[in-house]
Amino acid sequence: MNDLSLMVDDILPSFRHFDPKKIVEDIEIVLITNIKKINELLLNNGGNPDETLIASIEALNIPLTPLLDMMIHFRDVSPSSNLDKFLNKALIKILEYNANIMHNKNFHEIYTKFSNKLDQIQNIELKKILMKNMNNFRLSGYTLNDGEKRKLSTIMKRLTELAGLFESNIETSLDKWLFNTVDRNLLQGIPDTIVQDMQEAASQLGLSGYVIRLNHLHYSTILKYADSTHLRQKIYMARHAIATEEDCNKACDNTAVLSEIILLRSKIAKILGFKNYAEYTLSDRCLKNTQQIFDFLSDLTNSFRERATKEINELKGFGKDCFNLEEIHAWDIEYLSQKLLLEKYKFSMKDLQISLSEKKVLQCLFHLSKSLFNIEISETECKDTWHQDVRLFNVYDHHNILLGRFYLDIYYRKNKRQGAWCAELKPRCKINNFEQIPIACIIANFNKVKIKHETHIFHQDMVTLFHEFGHCLHKILTKVNFPMIGGDSGIQLDATEFVSQFMETWAWNEEILTNLLQKTIFEHEVEHTIAKLKMMKNFQAGIRMIQNIELSLLDMILHTNPLTDYWLNDKLNVTKLSTELSLEMGIFPFEYPARTAHTFLHIFSRCFPAGYYSYLFSEVLAIDAYYTFKESKNLDYTGHKFRTTILEQGALEDPIVLFSKFKGKSFSIHAMLKYYDVESNQSTDKLDSPLINTSQFFQTNCLVSTVQEV
Repeated sequence: MNDLSLMVDDILPSFRHFDPKKIVEDIEIVLITNIKKINELLLNNGGNPDETLIASIEALNIPLTPLLDMMIHFRDVSPSSNLDKFLNKALIKILEYNANIMHNKNFHEIYTKFSNKLDQIQNIELKKILMKNMNNFRLSGYTLNDGEKRKLSTIMKRLTELAGLFESNIETSLDKWLFNTVDRNLLQGIPDTIVQDMQEAASQLGLSGYVIRLNHLHYSTILKYADSTHLRQKIYMARHAIATEEDCNKACDNTAVLSEIILLRSKIAKILGFKNYAEYTLSDRCLKNTQQIFDFLSDLTNSFRERATKEINELKGFGKDCFNLEEIHAWDIEYLSQKLLLEKYKFSMKDLQISLSEKKVLQCLFHLSKSLFNIEISETECKDTWHQDVRLFNVYDHHNILLGRFYLDIYYRKNKRQGAWCAELKPRCKINNFEQIPIACIIANFNKVKIKHETHIFHQDMVTLFHEFGHCLHKILTKVNFPMIGGDSGIQLDATEFVSQFMETWAWNEEILTNLLQKTIFEHEVEHTIAKLKMMKNFQAGIRMIQNIELSLLDMILHTNPLTDYWLNDKLNVTKLSTELSLEMGIFPFEYPARTAHTFLHIFSRCFPAGYYSYLFSEVLAIDAYYTFKESKNLDYTGHKFRTTILEQGALEDPIVLFSKFKGKSFSIHAMLKYYDVESNQSTDKLDSPLINTSQFFQTNCLVSTVQEV
């Protein structure tokens, strides 16, 4: 393997000597070397298709992926503007490299010859890689003339820059915003630990009183617990002004950025002959066209709309009866919901803040993994990490053979990106006698709770941990040899959350919770606590579902319609669009305009454009799979089947096909309705038979004309 700056050996990366400048230099060396080697391989091959040739070409990327993954990882766990600069440079270099490969005439000819005799290829992995690359040739514009290729390349580079700028604007705006108050009464209702954090924040800045930030911890806590309507409104409106035209830092306004992104994506679709950008992205999805996606979202809307309406009306009635509110506002929802749980459903603050021993949660998770998938997980010492709190674990099969490793970094730090995720540092790889053990990392921002000298996490954190561990299992348990199609890489976007959401469901499993709680609370309280947790899982499930459907619809509408009535001076009035969509759905008729799009990282800075519905589609598959386990009379057999048909297969087959092989029949949303205790009197299994058309408003008011020119 190439002796590059961060590679200590073929097992663990080195974090101690991380140098983004050196990494970019290494990436440039790899890219230049790869181009040279590819040309040599093609020349020596003489234009004859050969499976060894394809494997050799794929092997060239082995040293590249860990380098880029390391930069992305450090951007997330220890961000800096200097690192962003080097990362963007690396991304553009790789973008140019991929375009060079995809526009290589000899490369294309070899793959075309191969694709013409797919039935003769014995290696199923190489066959899948060929099919993916042929699709990539089409999406990269190989058949375009040189002028159009240059135009497409310029657009791709600009989109990479804009994605970075979109996220940077959000981070800058969040970092600069603060609210300083000396009025302790304004903070009534907020837990003491959070008030103390606000006081410490003020002290660090040399200020009196308390400093409130717009990070997730302060924002979510204030909306849930602050008795002051004024404070909740102030924080809500400030958070929804971030990176918008209302942002006090005008340089961080993302309106122009997202507008240009939408325009450029439309331009890409037009250049490549697609009706819209959504159609461009759907060439490798479970749902094959935009109508199927709208129908799927319509089915879910019909199933959850009545439940969501009842939940909103219950909140309105509760707000009026108990707080004299003639109408409720967006900043009242979470606060009233918490009070509703406490007062009407007789929850206590203890019920809302159920914490569990981190040690026992991990033991439970690892035992579950052993029971389901016959693997062993153990912690190992590692002195070279990016922070002293980071831990390292090994994953073994039942023969004690090392399958992979993962780092755990799950507690909040001020210099860490918000949220939770599972990243890949090195993918599994076995090509041309070289084998690489997969390494992943699970990152989160949990609050560290100390109870009797033991670290505890809240149950909701446990749910998040199980979710991210699902991604980790998907990356480590794959048996696919080529990284391009191994683990959760390369699988259809709308199934990428399937395994993670499947593991998440087990965090609500009664048997697992019983085992955990029996070691934490009195035995006579266990049944009561589990009942409360189940009620919390289902509490306002309709509201949550409709919110996600709205976001998914907004995403799809942005990428399927030119929206000519919403453009003015090259800027898209996405706030008006979002507000009208919400009113059309008829669940959240709030007067304050929605500004979700300006911070919608998934579709403007990540890999989910025209794909946010994937979370919902994956959840349908996940819950259906979970009930297959619950109804199984042979858990060992079912677990083995899930591992061999889902976890080990990577992107070798369509996830819907793999799901059918696992379950023995196609998926259904009925399991999801059962999971959330939602009544349904209508069949919602057929994607080609929508119950309502939630996009009807936009089909009539945003009629397609010509795509705007950039």
